[in-house]
Amino acid sequence: MRNGSLPEYLKRLEWDGSMVSGASMVSEVYGDSSEPDLLRFMVEISRAMEYMHSAHVVHGDLKGANVLLDNDLRCVLADFGHSKNISQISYKNAKHAHGLRWQSPELMAEHSLLTKENDVYAFGITCVEIVTFGSLPWPMMPDDVVKKLVLEENSRPPFPSKIVDRLGIRQVLERCWNDKVMERPTFSVVVKHLEGLMSGLSFYRDRQADLLSPGSGGSGSSPPQQSAPLPKLYSDPPTDMHVSESSVPGRMESFSGLNRSDTVRPRSQPHCVVIHRMIIRRTRFLCKAQTLIF
Repeated sequence: MRNGSLPEYLKRLEWDGSMVSGASMVSEVYGDSSEPDLLRFMVEISRAMEYMHSAHVVHGDLKGANVLLDNDLRCVLADFGHSKNISQISYKNAKHAHGLRWQSPELMAEHSLLTKENDVYAFGITCVEIVTFGSLPWPMMPDDVVKKLVLEENSRPPFPSKIVDRLGIRQVLERCWNDKVMERPTFSVVVKHLEGLMSGLSFYRDRQADLLSPGSGGSGSSPPQQSAPLPKLYSDPPTDMHVSESSVPGRMESFSGLNRSDTVRPRSQPHCVVIHRMIIRRTRFLCKAQTLIF
């Protein structure tokens, strides 16, 4: 694809707001007007991963270099050489999955098979690539030093706090790369949270368009509520709790206050991703994801 990988594109991106057309109000809320598109990239990647996991397939090598941008600057997952159906996973293929900087602590220590939770951890590191505009996690550090930092000091890659806090994704990052595997959210939870953040952006974009319309006095609509915190985890599920599927036995996620039908989308009706080609063989899973517009 002519736009290349996501990090390549982000490195070429100039801080001039070219990714988002004129939106002074958006800039007031989010800072640089290109930052909302960083959030959009995260949403698109998490939606694609949500669909893969719903098909019981782990990616195994999620990182910025394996996310391509199509002609419409939409994210497309690539490089499924490490992808596996959960039933085919072994320690042999788990050992070589993910670049070391994107590996979860349990994978680094070779204490885990490939799991959905490994992909969630890698997504958190990929988000750091996005908010640093394509920079390598832990730049200037060799892999052996990175491994020591993660395993011995429980360290995570540095990131620009101002951008992360303006986008409201700090909680997502911290939950995705939690060293406690059972505390990591599913991609269904991540998608729901990030989409809530995006709905806030949509309000400010629509509001800006109203203000720029000739003779418009504004719509008078109220700002959307902030995205709800990610669900907490419980050892014993409350009665109003939906238990989502996980590759970690005993893991449960609370969706208190939500209707059961609102928590996880039906597997047969993916929200935004269509897999055009899906071929599952012994060692390779190939697919191409494309965003649908409703």
